[in-house]
Amino acid sequence: MPSIFDELTGRPGEDEDRDEDSDLEPELDDDLENDESDLEGDDLRTPRVVREVVQELFKNGFIEEADYKRLYRAALANAEQVEQIFEPFDLEIQYDEFRGLAFVRVRRESGEIAEGWTHPLIRRHPFNLEQTLLIAVLRQHLIECEMESGVGAAIPQMTVDDVITQLRAYLGEPGADFKDRQRAVKLLIQLRSHHLISMSEHSDHFTIRPLIAHVANPENLAALLQWLEIHDLSADQLPPMGEEGEDTDD
Repeated sequence: MPSIFDELTGRPGEDEDRDEDSDLEPELDDDLENDESDLEGDDLRTPRVVREVVQELFKNGFIEEADYKRLYRAALANAEQVEQIFEPFDLEIQYDEFRGLAFVRVRRESGEIAEGWTHPLIRRHPFNLEQTLLIAVLRQHLIECEMESGVGAAIPQMTVDDVITQLRAYLGEPGADFKDRQRAVKLLIQLRSHHLISMSEHSDHFTIRPLIAHVANPENLAALLQWLEIHDLSADQLPPMGEEGEDTDD
């Protein structure tokens, strides 16, 4: 019972303190239970970093360590879980740890022809002769840089003039110098849209990206270069090229 002093001063007695404390305890317990339930709900979800990795792979098809170091390392650390997410879609993730690259590819059964695959979620993009030639030239330059400095150790770069020289060597000269430059720049912009190079609008220099090492069969690219060296194919023998770089039908 509160004393007369407690009544005069307005201070509650010890019993009231205990009663008030006991009234507060259930509220604290309720808050803890809500927090625990929230945590349990999060535990049932795929970890956030894995979701970010999968979303980036679905968005662009690849992750480069040079651009997204955290996501690339998360992809490596959670490779098994990421693979399980893509498996129902008949897709798999290939890792090129030397070049710091993870990319999506169509899962193929053993013995299946690589060039004969189809997939409802993946659109094949056929490159025309000039694009394929440039891919072969750039890939060859990438390999040469890697042999000299080590895989992943150097950043292979070239200039538009280098491309012009290579195209002239294989395809001949289309005429005026400005046509050579126009052709080279147009091809580079097309390859940039496929993330095979990095190139700014106001620079003649560009960087070869590691994805180019996995775009096409290296034996086929080498065979193309060898065939062009044997056959004297001039630029006017090539089919006309559309805005997107695909051959146009007359």
